[in-house]
Amino acid sequence: MPERRLWYAGERNIIPFAVPMIWREPMCLLSDCYFCMTEIDDITKKNKSTIAYPDVPSAIRPVLHSEDLPVPVPLEILDICSDNDSSGDTIIVAAICLSVCLSVRPFVRC
Repeated sequence: MPERRLWYAGERNIIPFAVPMIWREPMCLLSDCYFCMTEIDDITKKNKSTIAYPDVPSAIRPVLHSEDLPVPVPLEILDICSDNDSSGDTIIVAAICLSVCLSVRPFVRC
């Protein structure tokens, strides 16, 4: 997520994708595991561009910006981390972010 922070701070002018890559837990490790199906042995600088990445339901590819999904413009109103915010909104947002972060389980490669 460093791209979003740089974009919001005005240090980067676009976010690379309208929708990032979405990772889901695979249903079957033999036919639906992105990492298990990607051959990563013997990768070098010369052959890294020839790696074949699988198209599986557990890993939805990123979506580029288009007319339907334009590049967003950061708003000053959305700055929930400002120092002069004395309301409890920041605490609520932080609690929601913490609960989401704690619910994410790391993916273990087979």
